[in-house]
Amino acid sequence: MTYVTEFAIEETVIHVSNGAEEPRETSRLHTRYCDLGNAQSDAELEQARFNAYAAKNGSQARVECKVVPVKLGFANNYLWTDVDPFEIVRVVSDKTIEVRKMKAERSDDWKPEMVSGGFAFHCTNNADQRKAWVVTSDADAETIRIRKQKDGSWKNPSFGRFQLAEQPVKKYDFNF
Repeated sequence: MTYVTEFAIEETVIHVSNGAEEPRETSRLHTRYCDLGNAQSDAELEQARFNAYAAKNGSQARVECKVVPVKLGFANNYLWTDVDPFEIVRVVSDKTIEVRKMKAERSDDWKPEMVSGGFAFHCTNNADQRKAWVVTSDADAETIRIRKQKDGSWKNPSFGRFQLAEQPVKKYDFNF
């Protein structure tokens, strides 16, 4: 599998009591960076901002920020309310990637729960499709190119917008 590597800032909140430091929670910020230098400078700014605010308010907590690499092997195609998974096949350049559509079959243990309403029915569990699909690679699928836009998004003229991800995502809106 081919990956695109980006960077994320990981925050660890450390509580201090009686001189002992105890890491409590670690979370990754949603912003991803293509440039390591920008990620490191933002991590330093975020850490300084939080710690200055905590010290000013007498908090017994501080935060440590570090930059971690994120390996993105998938490009999910967002089509209004539906999402189709694609896998990254080849990185052509820093602005062009070749991707291939993946197979997605509905899992046997997940069924849409339909009730009367809307046009004909309303799917009550439509938002919770995390385990609804079995996604596999499809070597016979067509390879397409997606390109990075000036705003940082990924697009293809025929397929629309894509978002790079660590995991493939399939979502079908049963309400349409």
